[in-house]
Amino acid sequence: MSTREEKIVRTGLLGILMNISLVLIKGTIGFFSGSIAVVLDALNNLTDVLSALVTVVGTKLAHKAPDKNHPFGHGRFEDLAAFVVGLIIFFAGVSAIVSAAPRIVAPSVSNFTSASYLFIILAVVLKLLFSRHARRLGKTLDSASLVATGTDAFFDAIISFATLVSALLLRFLNINIEGFVGIIIGAFIIKSAVEIIFETTKQLIGSRVDNALAQKIQRTVARFPEVTGAYDLMLHSYGPVDLFGSIHISVSPTLSAREIHDLSTAISAQVYTTYGVLLTVGLYDKRQFKQYKK
Repeated sequence: MSTREEKIVRTGLLGILMNISLVLIKGTIGFFSGSIAVVLDALNNLTDVLSALVTVVGTKLAHKAPDKNHPFGHGRFEDLAAFVVGLIIFFAGVSAIVSAAPRIVAPSVSNFTSASYLFIILAVVLKLLFSRHARRLGKTLDSASLVATGTDAFFDAIISFATLVSALLLRFLNINIEGFVGIIIGAFIIKSAVEIIFETTKQLIGSRVDNALAQKIQRTVARFPEVTGAYDLMLHSYGPVDLFGSIHISVSPTLSAREIHDLSTAISAQVYTTYGVLLTVGLYDKRQFKQYKK
């Protein structure tokens, strides 16, 4: 198991354990206080268990070794996992709006204890800390599914905080804004989900690899003293850590076949060590190119 895989799986498992605990705590609070909002919040945490589970499974599948049917590896499973998490977040947003709308017309009355408020505050803090950790680690490891899980946790913290504020306003000022807040939050959740789905769809279809990376690779190849030109660099992404490419180089006609072989091997090794890209190096002959062009 690679270090990258270990970190992502460990964070996913942490999310699963945290959300199961929050489901039990919020479910108990919601049951005894009679708060529909807290019960729905608990159900939302139940969907987070599914999100974290999808992240763990997607990461495990993404790090499977290449096989006969998938010679370029299984890295796109991570993008697929992020897409699924985006769908889960989307339906959570729709559910929040559907659940909040009736409360505008018929506000619910709940009975919170002091301990209930403290537990909800604790849930908000835990979710924010987990969200920050997951998103930061996801960006560091280039894991779209982990970033999506962290985003999901962030909006869960907002939902829990809005539930708490609504309960406090209702208790001390007899003002009920729960329904309005729920609709606004649901809209923001849907917006975030659409962005995640759109971004991961581009990766699954096959978007262009970062242009800055391409320029760095081309400059690295051109710096070899035997290389007189580097052309036609093509990069293909099969997941965050599965990058393949090809490039044409021109060299002095006095180089022997053995020297060209050693040069190609050295270029491929340098690019892989520096950028993690498996690069195939081919020769480029301007005279032959002009001949084929005619």
